[in-house]
Amino acid sequence: MVLNITPEMVLNGRIDHIDIGDETHVCIVDCIGLVELPCWPNVKEVNCRNCPGLTRLPCWPNVKEVWCGDCPGLTRLPCWPNVKEVNFWNCPRLVELPCWQNVIKVWCYTCLELTRLPCWPNVIVVNCHNCPSLVSLPYWKHIKYVNCHNCPRLLFVPYWSHYVKIECKNCPNIQKQAPLVLLKTDFLLSAWVPEFIHL
Repeated sequence: MVLNITPEMVLNGRIDHIDIGDETHVCIVDCIGLVELPCWPNVKEVNCRNCPGLTRLPCWPNVKEVWCGDCPGLTRLPCWPNVKEVNFWNCPRLVELPCWQNVIKVWCYTCLELTRLPCWPNVIVVNCHNCPSLVSLPYWKHIKYVNCHNCPRLLFVPYWSHYVKIECKNCPNIQKQAPLVLLKTDFLLSAWVPEFIHL
């Protein structure tokens, strides 16, 4: 079951008065007047869209998935201890992401002020689209797939020692770097060679 929070439920910018009971999936959409969310202890998945008054999100202790879009007031996010998947889009003031220890998949779309990404220890999939301030990527130990589109300032992609599928489009500096990666002797001697796909 999904608990849907609607604009009519917002009272003085908050929804603390709503008892979500045992619900683990909460969806908040078009709550223009919402300024703060409760720290639900049992919530597992949160989907928040078009809530421009939100400036921060609580540190939900057991959340596994967070989807958040069209929230222009967000500048930073908490370090959710158990999150596995995060998806953010159209959060233009978001300047950094925490180093989530258990995150596996990360999507960032149109986060204009995001300049760097943390070295998430367990991430395997990273997608960055329309992040014009992003300049480099860290060495993610377990990464398997990286997708970067429209990141014109991105200057550096690590030389991973294992196979990593990399897709890039409209990232001119990285596309210039691709042949150098493929020609590096240590990579040619290895059984695992990074793959660059130009779309």
